[in-house]
Amino acid sequence: MASSQFYGSVVSTKGKSLVLSIAPRMHHLSPPKVSLWQHRRFSNPNFVSFKRLLVPLCVKKNVAIPPEFGSNSAAKSRISSSNLNEAGTNKKYAKVHDFCLGIPYGGLLFIMGLIGYIVFRSPVSLVLGVIPGFGTVALGFFSMMVWRKSKSNFIFILGQAVIAGFLARQYSQAFILTQKILPWGFYAFLSSAMVCFYAYVVLSGGNAPPGNKSKVV
Repeated sequence: MASSQFYGSVVSTKGKSLVLSIAPRMHHLSPPKVSLWQHRRFSNPNFVSFKRLLVPLCVKKNVAIPPEFGSNSAAKSRISSSNLNEAGTNKKYAKVHDFCLGIPYGGLLFIMGLIGYIVFRSPVSLVLGVIPGFGTVALGFFSMMVWRKSKSNFIFILGQAVIAGFLARQYSQAFILTQKILPWGFYAFLSSAMVCFYAYVVLSGGNAPPGNKSKVV
């Protein structure tokens, strides 16, 4: 019994010494520990970005997305917004609305024509004063109402320009025949100036929108 215990202890001691002596030699044969992100598939550059994205999202909820994921979309959004801003800011309008000068011009013609008809009983005052003055005031008023609704008032601007052109021609002919500065020369100059003004409004892109306060005069 004692001999068997002694023999067992000797065998166990030899076994332990044998394992301890073999273990350092077998250590280099064991496969090295490779982390998941050092694996060949994940060492691919295409998987690095997923690592950078998923790990922070798992660790921290509110984390910024890496730049490579938002660079393209952010650049596109910046380009589109800049294009919209440039389109909005580069569009030009007339600095003075057509009705700002059209209504006073038509009112002057109407009042002076009415006075001339009452005082001199001249039908010319009705044809070249009252009727075109009233038409210009009406077109200017409708142009203002349409402009406030953010609709196109080009037809009303064109109508005022046609009346002013007709009056400029008639007043110029009267001034050439009579050589009188008042009233024909003055009205001819004023109507010609209004024709130039309406042309300026049309060529400048029309009236500025109601919301564009910087362009409104």
